[in-house]
Amino acid sequence: MHEQASQMRKVLQEIVKEASLSDVDTFEEATASILYLKDIAEDVLDKMTEDSKEEKNEK
Repeated sequence: MHEQASQMRKVLQEIVKEASLSDVDTFEEATASILYLKDIAEDVLDKMTEDSKEEKNEK
């Protein structure tokens, strides 16, 4: 699980780099970008939780 969490952290860091806020012009655009990243992070966390539960059930 630790290795998986580390991989997901790297993925999220890459997403944040790609979605740099340097190209947004307004507060609304920045807020939308942040909320989008939040949604992605929640989806990743949900997937990690599901995978973890499946691994425990297989054992």
